[in-house]
Amino acid sequence: MNCRKAERWLLASFDRDLPAADRDILEGHLNACSACRKKAEEYVMIRGRLAGDRTPEPLPHFWERLESRLIESRSSAPGAALVRLWTRAIPVSLSLLAGFLVATLFFLPPVRPGDSTGAETAGLSGSQTLLLTDGNPIAEAAPIFEESRRDVRNLQVLFAAVELPAGKR
Repeated sequence: MNCRKAERWLLASFDRDLPAADRDILEGHLNACSACRKKAEEYVMIRGRLAGDRTPEPLPHFWERLESRLIESRSSAPGAALVRLWTRAIPVSLSLLAGFLVATLFFLPPVRPGDSTGAETAGLSGSQTLLLTDGNPIAEAAPIFEESRRDVRNLQVLFAAVELPAGKR
């Protein structure tokens, strides 16, 4: 038996009883190996100290110091609770406000002064303009689909996909 296996068996013997054959092999190794015998003695000593049923006594004047700290914390508790609440609430509210402002900048189209809808000067696409002005895309696309010549119809669809006003093509 090697020392590593003996140490595992030694630690296992503290948790449960080893079979008689394994116990005899372990005792034979401990009799032959002084390093493992020393480890076994250390483990027995550690186990004895941990298994003690005596609870440690508190330091002198422990209860007096504890009571004075409890009284101090009770007297300053309402103010301290408000300070802790505000130190947490202010950063959260500022981050929510910043998030709202960023979302507003990204999702609302810019409106210039003197413009009734802002769609023409804001650089909106045709689909965005239709959405904001309650336009009917089917009514606007009907002349393209009614075109009899296929090549003209394809060119009209192609140029309509560019989504630029008629004067800017």
